[in-house]
Amino acid sequence: MINVLSSYTTNHERLKVLRVSLSVIRFLSILNFVYTILGGTFLLLALCKEWTPQVNDMQRQQFFKIGLFVSIFAPLATCVDLMALRGLHSWRRAYLLPWLTLYGFVDVVLFAHALSGIFHSGFSWTYLVLMLCVFCLYSAWRHLRRQYTEMLLDPPTCRTIEQLATDIRSVEQQQTVQRFRENDLPPKYEDLIHSLTTEDAARESNAATVDDGASPPLYSDAAAASTEITMEVEVETTPIRGSNASSSVRRE
Repeated sequence: MINVLSSYTTNHERLKVLRVSLSVIRFLSILNFVYTILGGTFLLLALCKEWTPQVNDMQRQQFFKIGLFVSIFAPLATCVDLMALRGLHSWRRAYLLPWLTLYGFVDVVLFAHALSGIFHSGFSWTYLVLMLCVFCLYSAWRHLRRQYTEMLLDPPTCRTIEQLATDIRSVEQQQTVQRFRENDLPPKYEDLIHSLTTEDAARESNAATVDDGASPPLYSDAAAASTEITMEVEVETTPIRGSNASSSVRRE
């Protein structure tokens, strides 16, 4: 009973971790897809001068750098997210290694950039938002690291309360059947040997007590005692016979 309940709670917790991991990776994959579109838009703004005549050359260079970086990083991150989703669905932890490597590296770079900006230019809202993003990304990375460790075990299954009740009933039935079988079984070989040894020990102890007691009488003593008893019986019966003979003479 206790084992069934503990396995159910453990399975439920692991299933919750798996669902959260899937949600995190799906959110990041959607975000990276949006970043890919934004990177392409920045590249178009930087390269197509006819579409944006009001943008100067300095702004075009900034748009080109941002668009190039985002256009390279976002598709790569999207591919890594899709690999991680594939690994979670097929329960292969090797597919999570690129995700953990890439996002761990990005988190470290963003954290170093935020710290250097705070030390050199002081505290500002830009670095506060950047530090908040770093902590959010680190929490997601730590959760996926836990998921990577738990994938050493078997995948969790979705089980309801009704299935838990049926498992408990089956365990109770098995326990009752096992009890009946234990009561109906014949005695074991060890029990028989133990009973025989105890009986032999009891017999040996009784024989030892008889040997330690008084010795039985000899045959000569028993014969003498029997002859004395017969002589006493004859002596007692002879006067009775004489008295009966005298009484008969008198009657005649």
